[in-house]
Amino acid sequence: MSAASLILFSAIGLAALTSCTGQTAFAGNIYWPSSNTAAPKPVAFFPLTEGAGQEVSTWPAGAYGGVAQNSISWDADDKFGSVARCNRDVHDTIYLDGVPYGHSGTFAINMWFKLNTTDPSGVLFGYMLSQTANSTRSNVSTTNVFHEDTIALFLPQAGHPAAGLLRAVVKDSTDLGDMQSFIDSDGTYNDNNPRSSLNGTTNVADGAWHMVTLTTHTDGTSGFQVYIDAKPAATLPPKGYDATAQTMDGLPYPDPVHIDGGNPIFADSGDFFLCGRSDEDPLRHFSGHLAHLGIYDTALDATSVEALFNAIPVVTSAVSWQEHDRALHAGGADMGVCTSSMGVFLPRSGVPTPAAYFPLANGYTASWPLSLTTASLSGVIWAVDNTFGTALDCAAAGNPHVSIPNLQLGSKGAFAINLWIQQSANPGVGFQYVMSTRAPNTGAITADSIFDPNEIHLYLPDAAHPAAGLARAIVKDDDDTFAGASSRVWLDSDNTLGSNDVRNTQRANFTDGQWHMVTLTTHAAGGQGYELYVDGNLRGSLQGDQSAFHVDGGDPIMLANAPLILCGRADLAADRHFAGKLSQFGVWDQALTQADVMALWEAVTGTAPTDLQPLAAAMQSAVTQPTAAPLEAYPASTEAFPSPSTESPPVDPSSPSPTEATKSPASPVDTASASQSPATDANASPAAVQASPSPSTDGAEIDPVPVPNTDASPKPATGTGLTSGATGGDNVATASTSVPTPPGTAKSGLGSGPIAGIVVSVLAVVVAATAVAVYIGKNRHAGFQKEQLNDEESHNVGDEGLPSVSQRASDKNRLFGGRDSSAHVNINASAL
Repeated sequence: MSAASLILFSAIGLAALTSCTGQTAFAGNIYWPSSNTAAPKPVAFFPLTEGAGQEVSTWPAGAYGGVAQNSISWDADDKFGSVARCNRDVHDTIYLDGVPYGHSGTFAINMWFKLNTTDPSGVLFGYMLSQTANSTRSNVSTTNVFHEDTIALFLPQAGHPAAGLLRAVVKDSTDLGDMQSFIDSDGTYNDNNPRSSLNGTTNVADGAWHMVTLTTHTDGTSGFQVYIDAKPAATLPPKGYDATAQTMDGLPYPDPVHIDGGNPIFADSGDFFLCGRSDEDPLRHFSGHLAHLGIYDTALDATSVEALFNAIPVVTSAVSWQEHDRALHAGGADMGVCTSSMGVFLPRSGVPTPAAYFPLANGYTASWPLSLTTASLSGVIWAVDNTFGTALDCAAAGNPHVSIPNLQLGSKGAFAINLWIQQSANPGVGFQYVMSTRAPNTGAITADSIFDPNEIHLYLPDAAHPAAGLARAIVKDDDDTFAGASSRVWLDSDNTLGSNDVRNTQRANFTDGQWHMVTLTTHAAGGQGYELYVDGNLRGSLQGDQSAFHVDGGDPIMLANAPLILCGRADLAADRHFAGKLSQFGVWDQALTQADVMALWEAVTGTAPTDLQPLAAAMQSAVTQPTAAPLEAYPASTEAFPSPSTESPPVDPSSPSPTEATKSPASPVDTASASQSPATDANASPAAVQASPSPSTDGAEIDPVPVPNTDASPKPATGTGLTSGATGGDNVATASTSVPTPPGTAKSGLGSGPIAGIVVSVLAVVVAATAVAVYIGKNRHAGFQKEQLNDEESHNVGDEGLPSVSQRASDKNRLFGGRDSSAHVNINASAL
């Protein structure tokens, strides 16, 4: 996938979705949350985190435009990476295209803001957002903020009686007469009286980040509501107001309350003006920072607002958010109602909430939803990236890695992992481990111990390996006791199992230098086995009732107190180090469905997977054991990958190479990947030898070993995707055993005749069955005696050991509070 085609998600809270094409990459990269009642998908999202330039990115890609004028600044920020700064001195403005919303009467606007407290005091207002019909960047018109089809969010300046509060105006198409009507975030209506105190209401002028949500009522009634930091702050009509009796909290109120909003609004004929009012009045300019503006064509309920807010670590002062996130509480929301999959921005609802999510961006190493664990970095760096703004770079010398403690991955059997990977330097014929974890105190990994119980490994073959370009996975449950050949099982992303034959990686190729999303999950329907997705597409599935090899995954995995390692193998072997970048690492304590994985992919790219088919069709070709079935033959290499150890006999040079094999068409996992179901080919040549995978530890590099095919008919034997052209009577080498194939005209001591013919036929069948049994038992899944590589033996990690992990700070957070309403109704000063 080209980085230029990706849609960036800059997100801490509401993700940044945008096209990279011709635009500056974002610098914030933490994703919007999902829960059972996740917020609806916005009509448009403006991350405001570009970091440079004057062009403002939007999502959906290309649907709406934005431009910053008068030398808008982009400031580095602990929370969002990079944010837009509004500078009152230069009257800079951000113009955003009118987005169609509210035509049915319901809508919502969500945005993050931070006031610059060092600006000179004033007595007027700073407009963060303003939109009125027909006022555009090219045709700025005089603004009466109380005119119909107008939206405004602004802050009273420090010298104003309502300083410290946020003020909101909504005028729909039916709110005629330019009647003054506004609400403040302390719950008051049309009040310019001095506030003796904020009475527990959030002070939005404290120089910290705050989230404002303006929404019409979810029940469709007239009026609107304001949330500050996900807490109800004000509502129109005010609570306690009786329109019939014209009373407020039972007391007479002489003037009627103008209940604006809730009917169709058509402000989108004008542009959004950020940092100032839509008439560009220099005295109405906001001084501070803005980020993550979302426009919705529906009202947001309290649960949705809370989900958006909880995706951002709560910061109660202007200090670095890394200090405060360790004490992050979920407020009134359920635990885990924070990030969705791994984190990704999920514009769709229904994706499970991850057990932990690590954005791996902007120096942020704590997990979400709560900072229950923090990743410990050793030698890795934060690198600027055109896709994710910044990403974790594992390419430095000295075996850099990341250690994450106490994730308890797969303790109930079901689990899922999602991660974005960009592989860079990858010479050699070995492997690069992207993620690796195993039971603690088990020592260095050896040739066989990579297949011991309680292990999960996700890794990439190097460029010179026959399986280069694929992803490879090993999953071992607590009950997967090592039993020799049948335990040496790994799954590749072309749906082959235990194979080191040359492949054709026509689809996602990890050696292309681009970002790819990898998802490893147990089966959503339950049962044994697991699945491997690349870029949102199902690429491999291990399942079924198999006798020749273990079907791993699906049962509990005991990894208590075991660190999860990124950028390397669990034993920190230096020659199994990953060279490249990682981002958006999420883990789930449940399986993900195909729809979940699609949503994770679409969240970052803005498009559905390009090679998609329904799950049922995808799984149809994965109902039996995966087979080693390259899409097309590659020329045989003169270089071993590497050769088997001297403990195994060499492959017969007269045996056909994989390139000589005639393959039947493979049924894809998605649309064209290698099939697991039996295949026949009426046009195939007679075959007596099939190329077989020759695995060893963690997918070790072994030359293919031929195995007999006893089918004497012109059609190839079923159950495999490869055939070759050896003829009867040849001896075929299979590991340490040479099994003779039955001669087609062999004579026996029984003489000739019908009985002798029957006996010979029976003997032939017995010999053939024996050959097949030897193949299945010994060779099907790496059942060779000590055919692993010497360098797959133990690796000494010296005194380094696994890195220690810092402890979380004690709770020093507070929950945001606010008053629902107030009866202050006196008006004795100019409102706006």
